Amino acid sequence: MKKIICFGDSNTYGHTPPTGERMERPWPSVLQELRPDCKVINEGLCGRNTHLSASDMDPSNGLVRFNELLEESGGAELLIIMLGTNDTLKHFDCSVLETAEALRGYIRSWRDKFGQDSRILLISPILITEDKKNNAAMNDAYETDAIGKSRLFAAEYKALAEREHTLYLNAAAVCRTSSLDGVHMLPAEHEKLAHAVYDVILNEI
Repeated sequence: MKKIICFGDSNTYGHTPPTGERMERPWPSVLQELRPDCKVINEGLCGRNTHLSASDMDPSNGLVRFNELLEESGGAELLIIMLGTNDTLKHFDCSVLETAEALRGYIRSWRDKFGQDSRILLISPILITEDKKNNAAMNDAYETDAIGKSRLFAAEYKALAEREHTLYLNAAAVCRTSSLDGVHMLPAEHEKLAHAVYDVILNEI
């Protein structure tokens, strides 16, 4: 059976705003329903960033788990990556260019391991909105210009996808964050994202 690995943060894991509980059908689960011919693996983790951490073993550093996947996954017919939102947390001083450069490393490491023709879908995250001010925890966690930074992801990710010859999807073009916290999606938005991913990959795998 074909395998799809979905590597991301809380918006892949399925964090429900504002409770933080895991929703029953995050977008990888919906994608599984749409593609019963594939095994869709949800590798989302709340708080995950692209490459930033206090220590080399901090699980929120996406490279920790990604490097494990390089060794244990055996590859996949499609790797989907949607990261970047948590690079805008207050305790990180990370530019959008640094985030894109980290993602370039993901792409090249995967292809060095599993072949230069490996299919990869790069998704630029949904926009952080002013609604984060409605949730004290989110407002405290994300830096003041996180909203502005999130608006820069799409152009940078699209350019990266073109340079590295990957598939690309702008999540912000098809879904949005909840007004409850301005960072996470409600189930209906997960549904929209899954269908958008389905359309992008339909003729690819």
